[in-house]
Amino acid sequence: EGVTELSNAAVEPEIEDLICVLQKMGAIISMDTDRTIRITGVDKLDGYTHRAIPDRLEAASWASAALATEGNIYVRGA
Repeated sequence: EGVTELSNAAVEPEIEDLICVLQKMGAIISMDTDRTIRITGVDKLDGYTHRAIPDRLEAASWASAALATEGNIYVRGA
């Protein structure tokens, strides 16, 4: 119900992916070039099947752990 504005929002791939998913579920969300996210309330959201994008920070953490332990890792799809 109503409109919510988030100012100075992070422009990260994960945030943009979440916005896309919510829009596909029926949410009314826009992001302006000044990093303002505008969300207009809706009565309900529909279901949607989604595969999350790879988390770049998680990949960096695994790489750091491999370096620190002189171990090996395999990143599928990289």
